[in-house]
Amino acid sequence: GRKVLGIGIGWNWIVPILFVDTSDMWLASRPQRIAVHWAGPYTHLILGGTASILAYWLDNSSIKDGLQLFAGGSYLLFILNLIPALNLDGHYLLKELRTSNSPG
Repeated sequence: GRKVLGIGIGWNWIVPILFVDTSDMWLASRPQRIAVHWAGPYTHLILGGTASILAYWLDNSSIKDGLQLFAGGSYLLFILNLIPALNLDGHYLLKELRTSNSPG
């Protein structure tokens, strides 16, 4: 029942990124916020897995190499997103999980 306030393309350090403004989710329930924070890393994991499976089945070496490179980058972004010290999805995910276990 929440609204996506915007989507677009932006710059993060030296690379272009796709972004979705989900700031309306701060008003949602805790499990819904956890699901939104998990969506980013989960997407990288699914994209990396899909590229890995396609690379395994393809015979064309240039496409296979590109898919393997894409999969490796996706897995790296998955891991980086889950590092709590960085102000990324993993930080907010851990914060929500920690708050949900505290009394009151």
